[in-house]
Amino acid sequence: MGKKKNSQSFSQNKVKVEVKDEI
Repeated sequence: MGKKKNSQSFSQNKVKVEVKDEI
């Protein structure tokens, strides 16, 4: 359970980083 929540947070962080890199 805790692992799944952590994975979701990591995925969101990755997308945020990608968007920042695009700018």
